[in-house]
Amino acid sequence: MKTINCKALTRSTIAMLFFGVLSAPHRASAEPSPPSEQAKQEPLELEHWSEDHPWRISVHAGMATPYGVVGAELERNINHLLSLAVGAGQGAYDQQLAAALRVRWDLGRVALGVSLGPGFGDSESFSTSGEKSRHYGDAIWLNAELYAEFRTQSGVFLRSFAGVARTLSSTCTQSDAGADTPNCQTDPNLILPVLGLAIGYGF
Repeated sequence: MKTINCKALTRSTIAMLFFGVLSAPHRASAEPSPPSEQAKQEPLELEHWSEDHPWRISVHAGMATPYGVVGAELERNINHLLSLAVGAGQGAYDQQLAAALRVRWDLGRVALGVSLGPGFGDSESFSTSGEKSRHYGDAIWLNAELYAEFRTQSGVFLRSFAGVARTLSSTCTQSDAGADTPNCQTDPNLILPVLGLAIGYGF
């Protein structure tokens, strides 16, 4: 019957424990992070940004925007696809008021959409010679735009938009009768290209 060497067994046990402790951190680092930590490391997709930020305030600037050269807007989400907006601003010739119904498709950090609504405010047009030719008083407008919206997790967003604005009703008066100038009888409506930017905050 063989005799067990206790000293040799003790040394072997201590050596195994020592190397086991040294290798433990390496094994732990190789193991995958818990799901919660992985979620923190992954980029936020912001899939529910519209639901998380039902109210929005924004400042607009541009050319022939529904709120003129510069204006402010308050917007409220109806659901993740629809929202209503109202605002006011200063145009080149008069104060502007407008409202809009927006349809948007959420794509995470980006949303694409269409905006349609009425506007109110006077405007002017110019002849090809550069002289003021027609004044549109008491004008009611139809504004139509396509837009792209870029969002952040903090609630800040940037929207770029482009479209057209057309008078539906107005009091058109002629200020000159140049040969190159369309008159109010032959061309009573005004159509303007729209181009602008808006920056705002959702909450």
